Amino acid sequence: MIALLAMVAAARWPLGSSDVASLEKGGYETRDFQDGDARGMSVRFFVKAPLHECYDILADVKDMPQYMPGLNRIRVLSATGDTKILQYHSGIPLIPDFVLARHFEPDKSITWSKIKAPYKRIDGSWRFQALPDGTVLTYTAEIDTGQVLVPSWLAIAIEQQGRSQLVHNVRRRIESGGTWVRPDYHK
Repeated sequence: MIALLAMVAAARWPLGSSDVASLEKGGYETRDFQDGDARGMSVRFFVKAPLHECYDILADVKDMPQYMPGLNRIRVLSATGDTKILQYHSGIPLIPDFVLARHFEPDKSITWSKIKAPYKRIDGSWRFQALPDGTVLTYTAEIDTGQVLVPSWLAIAIEQQGRSQLVHNVRRRIESGGTWVRPDYHK
């Protein structure tokens, strides 16, 4: 379902030449949306690295806690083909551990959806668009908490507050060739 939603969202959010110029200067663009009780957001930004390097770094799940805001630990529960089942631990109050299926389409997309969580739905994706001098990355997250623990609007508000940190951290990680680590990361 998230793949279909992401395709529809991409069709509604075309990347024009003025967008590219702004993104290449270090900016980012955001979109917020609602689908029933689920709320979501997308952010896209430019990274000075080839698409395959961006994909490889973002697909390396074991190192995600080193740069992803609010992620303390990740554990691979299983891996079959292009799909990994991952347990996430945020360490953020009100955000419980959850398990997601993460599907990998090399150099195209990384998508995820809920397997086990106290939420009704968690979906998301990374999309990649090659440009002559780098890559435009688009991150999308959609959450429906089902009003368990925390309402969807609050969960996505937490995600939205982290947008600039996400852009900063992912850009630094990729442009460093996968070596940059966020200062607050602890093994």
